[in-house]
Amino acid sequence: MQKLKVKRSMNPEVLAKGKQALEQWRKEKAYAEKKGGKFLEAWKEEQALKKAQKKTTPMMAIKNFCNDCVATRTDITNCTARQCALWIYRPYQND
Repeated sequence: MQKLKVKRSMNPEVLAKGKQALEQWRKEKAYAEKKGGKFLEAWKEEQALKKAQKKTTPMMAIKNFCNDCVATRTDITNCTARQCALWIYRPYQND
């Protein structure tokens, strides 16, 4: 027997905000395409950055911070910067 999927109705306020955000994005894209050149490239880079930031978890951000601070995974494991606010959250502690 197949289960029927129940469609959830979304809150009208949420739908309105989503629609408004999409319209704003489309306007920004049209403006960037109209200006073209470096402006369009900058807009595309900004959008790629926003997309990447949405996928970044807090742990990934900490890992990236640690990788920028020291060179290798071993250095992160043996980190001596106890004054760093992220020291207790550093990755690779159990290696």
